[in-house]
Parts: sequence; structure tokens; C-alpha cells
Amino acid sequence: MKGFTESIADAAAFAEHNAGLLILVGLALTVAMLAWGVRRAVRSGRPDKHLAMVSLLIGFSWSAEAMWKVATQKLDLAPAFALFAFVVFETQLAVEMIRAERSQKEHGRPGKHGKAAWMIAVVMGCIAAAASDSFVEVLLRFAVPLLVTHQWWAGMTGDGVTKAADAISWTWTPRRLLVALGLARPGAQDLATVDRQRHIQAMVKLRHQLHLADKPGTKPGKVQRLTAQLHKLALNSDPDMLDEVRDKITLVHDSAERTRPLTAAEHALVSAARTEADQARRHAELAATTAEAVRSELAEARAALERSTADAGQTGEQVRQLELQLQQVRHEAELAVEQIRRDAEVAIGQARREAQTEVEHARHEAERAIAAARLQPVNGNGNGNGHHGYTTVPAAGSPRASVTSLVPAPTSEQGGGDVALPATAQACAEWMALWVKVCQDLPGVALGSQSISEDTARDRFGCSVRHLRKVRNAARGGGLRLKAKELGAAIPEGFVNEPELVNGYAAVS
Repeated sequence: MKGFTESIADAAAFAEHNAGLLILVGLALTVAMLAWGVRRAVRSGRPDKHLAMVSLLIGFSWSAEAMWKVATQKLDLAPAFALFAFVVFETQLAVEMIRAERSQKEHGRPGKHGKAAWMIAVVMGCIAAAASDSFVEVLLRFAVPLLVTHQWWAGMTGDGVTKAADAISWTWTPRRLLVALGLARPGAQDLATVDRQRHIQAMVKLRHQLHLADKPGTKPGKVQRLTAQLHKLALNSDPDMLDEVRDKITLVHDSAERTRPLTAAEHALVSAARTEADQARRHAELAATTAEAVRSELAEARAALERSTADAGQTGEQVRQLELQLQQVRHEAELAVEQIRRDAEVAIGQARREAQTEVEHARHEAERAIAAARLQPVNGNGNGNGHHGYTTVPAAGSPRASVTSLVPAPTSEQGGGDVALPATAQACAEWMALWVKVCQDLPGVALGSQSISEDTARDRFGCSVRHLRKVRNAARGGGLRLKAKELGAAIPEGFVNEPELVNGYAAVS
């Protein structure tokens, strides 16, 4: 510690013996740094920020020199102690400035750190002023720390300061004193507005005095004098000014009545009016909220419409390409349908020829079977009138041997004839169910007045046109009903021998 103190003392002695040289070197360095700082500030676009920093450093240097002089010359303190003393003040002021700037960013106000910075600046100014040799130097050394602090404060609080919850306001300030004395008015007013208000106020005072003077016992001529003054002021007035004077006089005369305490009834009326006002305000807020929601929906709809329009513009070419593809597909489909129609016509012709061949073959077989049946009695018995009932037992391997037999048709309303009938009870039930379905779905086919294609017969009834014809002949002749009774097959509901058309539908009896 002793060696460090001696080093400080030696440095101080060297500075005292070479003060002139050190001052020249310091000035040169200061000018160089100032030029470099100005050049950098101009390039950065924020010269005020760099200049403020330079000014702050110069102010600190000035205050430090003054405090060093006070400590070493006025107080005759050791150089080491003097160094620590003025460094503590400079660092304390810098720390409080940094903390105040952080508080301004986070909370919107410098807080207690800003007040501490001002207090340290005042103390530094007072100590620096003690090193002065004249009154002017006292003022200069005292003002430098305050000016530096003010420059920093103005740059930090340029956007305003948020007051704390426990902040106070001065009752009397210079502006409030000027307003109270009538030398200033709140707000910004131009000369014409101020002159107009002064003119109106003068007429209001005269009219009020005239109202008070218009009573018994007033001095003679006072009313005429006040009236003349009022008329003189009215010469430089307009109708709006006179109306404003009348309104203010009315307000003055009604002041006593309007400031008296309200009665219970008046309180009730005021409460009702306030309630209605609150309701109206809530309705207005609700309407404003609804309007804002509608406005937002309109904005969204407009944005959606714009997006749809953009999408439509982008997909126009795709739509045209799809139309071309659709035309191509339609053309190919027409060609395919034409080919299918030709193939169907060929297939239908072939099926017709095969059916005709099968019909001819079946007719020859039926004729041979009928001839053979007439030669053989059934169970060896006749029928009493010289005719015999015959049945044909198909040969093995012949088609439909287990389903159909040829029997003489019983006598019916349509006359006799040989028709095919089922040979078993199950086949008889299937024929009757098919006949009921044909009568209900296609009564024209059941009556024989409507034709049906082979494909339709297989799709709707699961059989060929030829088989439908057999069922129709067996049912309409009455043989199918008699065969069902003979075989013990149940007759389904809705079974009729001959359907009738009623309004285009089969009538079931």
C-alpha cells in the first residue's frame, strides 16, 4: 500500500512540474478524438448521440479537474485520497445514469435513479464551484455538471415519462401563477380568439351591472351610463357574440337555483336519468361491437372474394383443358356406344335365330308327345264322354323333364287348348309367384298387349321370354290354378287368372 501511495505521489509531482506539456497533449488528444467522433457521428446518421457522449465526457473531465484541485489545493489532501474521492463521484453519477435509462425502458420513468443522478450532479457542482477564484468561475463550475445532466435527461425522456402511482404535483408552478393572475390562459389560443373572449367578457360584466342597477334607489344616470357602454361594445359585436353574452347572463342568474341541494324527488329523477343514460351507453357499446364484428366479417368476405377471383383466374386455363378432355371422352364414348349397339344387334339376331330353332324343335317334340299321349290312357281309365285324359312323360335327358308336363287344357272361359303346366308343387308355386309379379310390375305383358325384350325379362324376372309366355298361357287359361289345387300348392295372395288394367295398373281380384 505504501508503494502504491508513493507511486501516486510521484505521478502527481510529475504532473505539477509538467502541467503545461500535459495540457497541450490533452488538448491535442481531445481535438483528435473530437474530430474522429464527429466524423463517425456524421456517417452513422445520429450525430446527436455521439456529440452528447463527447459532451458528457468533457463535462466529467471538467468536474474531475475541479474536484482534484479542491482536494489537493484547498483541502491539502494526499493525491491518492483525492484520486479516490473524485473517481467515486464520477462513477456514482455514471451508475445512476445507467440505472435510470434501464428503468425508463422497462417502466417508462427514470424513478429514484433519475433523482439520485440530479442530486449527485448538484453536489459535484457545489464542490467544483469551491475551486473557483471569481464569481463568474463559481457560476461556470456549478453549471457544467447540471448542464451535462440536463442534456442526458432530455435525451432519455424525449418520449415522455410515465408518472408513478404515488406521484405528486406542485400546487403552484410558474404557469399556474400566470393563469391565476390572468396573464395567461390554458390551451393554445390565437389573437383573434383572445380578443373575442375579452370583448364578450366585458359585455357580460356590463350587462350584469346593468341588471343590478335597475332597482329603486340607484343613482340617477347610472343605468344610462352602463347602457351607453354596452351599446358601444355592441357596435363591434356580431349576433353570435350577443347570443353568447345572453347565455352567460342567464347562467349567472340561474346559478343560485342550479347550485341549491336537490330534493328527494329530484334525486330520483336524476337517478332515473343516469340509469337511462347508462342503458343507452351500453346499447351504444353493443351496437359499436356489433358494427365492428360486421365490419370484420365484411373484410373477411371481401378478402375471400378477392382470393376466389384470383383462384378463378388461375384455374381458367385448367377449366378449358378439362372441357377439351370432356369433349374427347364424349366422342370416344359415342364411338364405344355405337360399337356396343352393333355388337348387341348381332347378338340379338343370333339369339333370335337360336330361339326360333329351339321353338321349332320344341314344337315338333310337343306334337310327337301329344300324339303319343292320346294313344295311352291315364291310369287305364276314360272320362265318360269318350275322351281320355293324357299326360306325357318326357324321355330321359329331355329339357325340363322334372318341371313341365303337357296335359290337356281344362275347359275355361277362353276355350280349350294344350298348354304347358308345372309337374310338381314347388314348380307350381314358382310359376304362380312369377305370374303375380308380372301382373303387378308389367300388366301389359301379362295381358299380351306389351312386348318385352330378352334382356329385360332376365333382369326383372330371372327367366326367358319363352318361359314367361308359358306361365301366361297356363295362368290365363285357368290351368295353373287347377294344377295348384291338384298338387296341393298354396295359391299366393294377389293371384288372378286374368289381370285388368285400371288407370294403367293391374287390378287384382
